[in-house]
Amino acid sequence: MAECLADALDSRTDFGVWGGMTQRERRALLRRRPDVESWSAVLAAAMLDVWYPAPFITLTEPVRAPTLEYTVHFPRELPAPGNDASDWYLVRLSADMAEDGHFSEDGELWSQDGKLLARCRQMALLRNMKAEEKTG
Repeated sequence: MAECLADALDSRTDFGVWGGMTQRERRALLRRRPDVESWSAVLAAAMLDVWYPAPFITLTEPVRAPTLEYTVHFPRELPAPGNDASDWYLVRLSADMAEDGHFSEDGELWSQDGKLLARCRQMALLRNMKAEEKTG
């Protein structure tokens, strides 16, 4: 879906819904960000950041996880040659450290043919929402 939207934004496609965005939404986005020449890397970085943080699967209480730092590296140019908008992609997230209300998370975005497209690292806070409600 992200490749489909990236192609529609890059080519300034006028009609239809592409990647979940209408023509009006795409035009508004392009007006806000005229500096972006290729949307593939922007959308790949967003794809790595929209999933639930990895520590959430082990928690039983609702928490907030505001980002302190987010870095994305692209080992190859995007879009990768031969990739198609209908291809599947794999997102892998893992958290190797969670301590004193902080955690770090690593993410990878893989193409259907096994190529690493992007890698990210995120440092974030873990804040218990119930505890915040009692004190705030």
